[in-house]
Amino acid sequence: MIDSETLITAPALQRLHIGYLAAKSSQKVVAYDVDCYRLFVAVRQYFADCYYFESLALPRHQDRYFTMGFGPELVFQAKANRLDIIGSADKLYRATGHRVKAQQKDGSASVSYQLANPYAFLKQHVKLDYVADAHQSGLVGYFAYEAVNYFEPSLKLNEHQHFSTFKLGLYTDGLVYDTTTGTLSYYTFAEDRSDVVAELCENLAKVKIPESLSSVDFKGHNYSKAEFVDAVLSTKAKINAGYSFQAEVGFKSNYH
Repeated sequence: MIDSETLITAPALQRLHIGYLAAKSSQKVVAYDVDCYRLFVAVRQYFADCYYFESLALPRHQDRYFTMGFGPELVFQAKANRLDIIGSADKLYRATGHRVKAQQKDGSASVSYQLANPYAFLKQHVKLDYVADAHQSGLVGYFAYEAVNYFEPSLKLNEHQHFSTFKLGLYTDGLVYDTTTGTLSYYTFAEDRSDVVAELCENLAKVKIPESLSSVDFKGHNYSKAEFVDAVLSTKAKINAGYSFQAEVGFKSNYH
């Protein structure tokens, strides 16, 4: 048993074991003519991690399908050479071979590894070559701009102090809503949680969609006006020198 705060150095983590996922998803229709926005509010209230996408289905129209994922099997987040893997204690053991103590009431835990390149490690070891229909699961999350450090070693961009450089959830089940047929389909490559979805759908009338944020506090910009002008002039000089034909200079507005 290892403590969750222990930083394990390679080669302790040689590979990830996710071969238990089914080669093809199982699917079923769980509801018809659902208010997707209201359903997603219910999903957000039930699961700590989730996503909601609108499809791109050209040449017909963009929004025929809406897809949701929730409660990922594992969450991968990285900063510099550190990769944190978050999930239930039993799923962490199954994936990494390391036993960790659950830290949260929901049984979740985390373990951290020092790797040469966390992104390259995931690319090599998380193989999602499964038989899947469009819009079905996978690694979903975000990459910060600074994640380019993993792709181009010559760059050493400063990472954000409050955010991971990338954070991805391994989603193994979810929902696809077809606006043309009105069918809400559930699919899974692992555990069948369609009973949770059915219960959420049955209680949608009780769900209230938020119409405003409870509070927003503007904390200022990360550049002063003078600093921003200097950045624009510096960028113009780089373009004139031939480093690039186009660039976008922006600034961040911070809120709490």
